[in-house]
Amino acid sequence: MSRFTAVIAVLAVFFVIVSSSLTVSVKAQNEVTWVYDYPTGMKAAAEENKPVMIYIHEDWCPRCRNMDQNTWTDGEVIQLSSNFVNINVVGTDKERYITIASLH
Repeated sequence: MSRFTAVIAVLAVFFVIVSSSLTVSVKAQNEVTWVYDYPTGMKAAAEENKPVMIYIHEDWCPRCRNMDQNTWTDGEVIQLSSNFVNINVVGTDKERYITIASLH
């Protein structure tokens, strides 16, 4: 392999790594950060001294799908959600849902 080819290969790998990390950081800033475990979310809220937002939803629910597609992807909602610990619970997980409901 010539020196020129080696330099091009190293630059290509570097470009792939940099572009991948930029994509990940942009994606992370463009999504609501969810905690999918209620006890973990409540512990994080206490440690971070943040209020909690609990999103209980069903996969079959049209209004829930609308929120998934339109609300949780809205830039202002994403920005505001950073002020909360966001806990995402599927309502069909009855044990977890009953535990949450009994606590609030």
